[in-house]
Amino acid sequence: MEHFHKGRPEIIQIFSPESQKCDSAHKAMDRDKLRGLLFDAARSYSRAVIHAQQGKGHDRTLSALLYIVPKDEHLPEFFADPVYDFSRPSWVMTGSTNIAYQEAGFVLHQPKSVWVQYRVGDRGALFSVVANKGKGGFFVECLERAAKVVEDLLNNL
Repeated sequence: MEHFHKGRPEIIQIFSPESQKCDSAHKAMDRDKLRGLLFDAARSYSRAVIHAQQGKGHDRTLSALLYIVPKDEHLPEFFADPVYDFSRPSWVMTGSTNIAYQEAGFVLHQPKSVWVQYRVGDRGALFSVVANKGKGGFFVECLERAAKVVEDLLNNL
């Protein structure tokens, strides 16, 4: 329940159905269709950020509800729902705060998770990736490849 002490920072899930469609799109797909999927995914993420800022997020509330279910009780059916299950565990968590902090801390609850801090500007983006067990380098390589694809899609409007 510590999530609710003095406010509630919200976790923003980035794996929406829109981002899944964009991620799984074939490279040979028509560029306009691929660009449309990218914009749909970006709008979905923007909506999630706005909802979290307005206190309409749900991740922390669901995590708290799951936490208070006694170990010997059956979980409510909701926690077996495919839509809920799709968002678990939180493989990628993001934040758009200033990545120039000299000191910050957090815990990756899932050993395979990554934490991505980013800042987007007019001339590009900066990002920082933290992962357990040396997986960060692979994720950075994936981000760099994805950035080139996005840059190409946006430069050829």
